[in-house]
Amino acid sequence: MLANPVGTLGLGLALPFIQWNTMQLQIKVSKTQYEEAVVGFRQKLYTALAEVENALSARVQLEREAEQRALSLEQAQRAERLAAAQFAAGATAVQPWLDQQQRLRDAQSADEQTRLDRLNNQMTLYRALGGGMS
Repeated sequence: MLANPVGTLGLGLALPFIQWNTMQLQIKVSKTQYEEAVVGFRQKLYTALAEVENALSARVQLEREAEQRALSLEQAQRAERLAAAQFAAGATAVQPWLDQQQRLRDAQSADEQTRLDRLNNQMTLYRALGGGMS
């Protein structure tokens, strides 16, 4: 070093400029990575908001459907009881009563399916809001 002080001085002056270019490149890379992270976050946020909105919309629809199914079930129960009473009184044959029993089973099945759909929707909403299985 002491044998060539000008060379050492020149290297000492050039090294910060070489490092400056490297630092500028690292800054640009960091900014690009930050921008990618922001875009990724926004996409995840918008997806999450859409999932929550879809789950809430489905929830409202399923609540209405559950109300309708409950009314249908109640009507099917009344119709089956009436058909049973008519058959017991001898006013009708057995077939109308059997038909009403089948309609009642169909209404019960639809009501249970709606209940299952509502539970699945509740689970979907829970997951969309950030809940999960751990």
